[in-house]
Amino acid sequence: MWWFTPDPADATGQLLAPLRDEGWVILTDRTLPKSHIVLPQVLVPPCGRGLVVPVSHRWPKRNLTVVVGGRLKCGRRSKQAAVRRLADLARRTQRAVSRPKPKWKDLGMVPALVVHGSPIFRHRDLVECRQWPSPITVLGPDGLLPALQEIPGEPDPTRAGALAERTAFLLPEA
Repeated sequence: MWWFTPDPADATGQLLAPLRDEGWVILTDRTLPKSHIVLPQVLVPPCGRGLVVPVSHRWPKRNLTVVVGGRLKCGRRSKQAAVRRLADLARRTQRAVSRPKPKWKDLGMVPALVVHGSPIFRHRDLVECRQWPSPITVLGPDGLLPALQEIPGEPDPTRAGALAERTAFLLPEA
């Protein structure tokens, strides 16, 4: 018998919907300039101090996802390539939004790897990646909203609106 399993990006999108009521701006299906890469979601937090780029994957339920020796693994398989791809995507997104004139100074970027299916050891973990200056957050669907709600900063609707408008303009819809 076949079971319907939604696309992980769609499942993450459904999980993120309640954030709109808290002042988050959720941009969907955005294209990086000069590429065919589509970002399923780009989030602007209510403080307007940066962007969150969640990338979703569906990994086997029977395997535990854990960081071992600084590297991400799902069961016995290394998933460090997914971390590197996310770091590259976050870097390219940050560059696309912050570089054009006028420059957006101090644009924060939070790359988040959302794993559906496979349980995460400790429900949330941090993994290092040479391509990104700070640890990348790895979490499951249950930990996604609490982790995003912990992003610090006083709500600033003007700044968040300006950042959302800029991001929507510089990352066109797919």
